Amino acid sequence: TTLVICPATLMSHWETEITKFSRMRCFIYHGSSRKKDIPTGGAIRAFGQYCVVLTSYELVRAEYTSSDECK
Repeated sequence: TTLVICPATLMSHWETEITKFSRMRCFIYHGSSRKKDIPTGGAIRAFGQYCVVLTSYELVRAEYTSSDECK
């Protein structure tokens, strides 16, 4: 699985280009419904079903900060 971190405004463009030129499955991990979109078993297992996971800089920063606070 490849993680692509890009501006939120470009995620749909990345998905379009990836699916246009390849058969790779993409998952967009972004927005308020992102937690609902992950099936039972957790993110690692869910992300493993896709060739490419797209997310934004902002989300990575926010989730990294929140996970850092748990330590």
